Amino acid sequence: MSNLRPLLQRNRTFAASGAHTGLEIMPRQPVFLVTCLDPRVDPAEFLGVELGDAPVIRNAGGRVTEEVINDIAFISHLARTMIPTDRSSWWP
Repeated sequence: MSNLRPLLQRNRTFAASGAHTGLEIMPRQPVFLVTCLDPRVDPAEFLGVELGDAPVIRNAGGRVTEEVINDIAFISHLARTMIPTDRSSWWP
């Protein structure tokens, strides 16, 4: 039995729950969170972040690397070009 099977089932359950329904592409909080990929660290727990609150980038050590800056720049570019001006005024 694959170790992925329980995770895939959880994903199907989440998708069927509709928890993401009604959430907008723009997060509710005007922040990007960069945190460690350590499975003992969960921004939902220590920051109280909920689904739809903020984009989360997880990497080794929670470091802001050149790749992270490039990801944030790309996401910001998408937000500026795809979201109406009045809704993206707070976005970097």
